[in-house]
Amino acid sequence: MRAAVWMLGLSLAVLPRVVVARDLQQVPDLQQVLDRLVATVNGDIVTESDVRADRLLRLPMVGRVPEDSSLVMAIVERRLVLSEVARVVPAEPSAEAVQAARRAWIATLPAGSDAPALIARSGRTDEWVQTWFSDELRIGTYLDARFSAGAQPTRDEIAAYFHAHEADYAKAGVVPPLDGAVLADVRRHLVVERRDQNVRAWINELKDRAEITIKTL
Repeated sequence: MRAAVWMLGLSLAVLPRVVVARDLQQVPDLQQVLDRLVATVNGDIVTESDVRADRLLRLPMVGRVPEDSSLVMAIVERRLVLSEVARVVPAEPSAEAVQAARRAWIATLPAGSDAPALIARSGRTDEWVQTWFSDELRIGTYLDARFSAGAQPTRDEIAAYFHAHEADYAKAGVVPPLDGAVLADVRRHLVVERRDQNVRAWINELKDRAEITIKTL
């Protein structure tokens, strides 16, 4: 599949985006194979059909329908992250974990959506979708191992955040003490916030070192 896409990318260098309808009738298969390169990342390519498929399936920005430019960048960044994850080769997630991730994705789709039908319309396969979620779990494992430990806040930092956001934790105008469930919630919030900041900074570094070309859609 990847080899076929590469061949397609080479063809795109000489094919115009708009083809006269009469010519398409003379070469019917061209309607199925015509695609457009929208980005390259370290020699890997992203095509217009990749963007269309991920938009239809709401991947990789699960549950969201972003602008095309944001979606292309999300695809580029994910490929950069996966290339880093491949260096470490974290343990494969269990089939149960993959299925749980897939069910969570289905829950984000519009009411009444038929996931198998969406997959078929996107041009993807069920196996491709399973691999996508397996990769997501591998990415999550890698990011947790690399960034979560360093994101742990000190007690003073927890207290400072809590006092700055007391209104968010107050009930009936009463601010609870900083202990128990409240303490755990503040710590969890800070860990997630810092982890996300660290991950974003790391991804930006990957992008700075990578060879990336993005074309206007």
